[in-house]
Amino acid sequence: RDYKVTGVQTCALPIWTNDRFNLLKKSRKLKEEKEIKGKKDFVYLIKCKTCEMPYIGETSKTAGETLRMKRHQSDVKNKNKCNGMFQHIKSHKDHKIDWDSLMILDYEKQWMCRKIKESIYMYINIYATKAKNLRN
Repeated sequence: RDYKVTGVQTCALPIWTNDRFNLLKKSRKLKEEKEIKGKKDFVYLIKCKTCEMPYIGETSKTAGETLRMKRHQSDVKNKNKCNGMFQHIKSHKDHKIDWDSLMILDYEKQWMCRKIKESIYMYINIYATKAKNLRN
């Protein structure tokens, strides 16, 4: 469809397939990258060392600078209540964030499309976790 007439901006996200929602097709991008220095404009995942609960975020910063990671570490250290990782540590006192577990999930230069991808990964994670809990 042509959405230009309505003024709606769109971006292509390779998540939906003709045959239904297919997590396996999307999961091919979930490989851990050996060298992330110099990469920028991405959606990322960081895990808790204790329970492997993922934190999903996005940044336009370069991974080598890891400014976003330093901010997260600072927020946890300074007990910033707005930080999702600190909230996890606060509610699980014995848990630790695995700062070395940074995994790039997807790349996107456009901020709005990157935010949409971040939301989709969060949504996938929430429902994958619920499905896992139902099986157990």
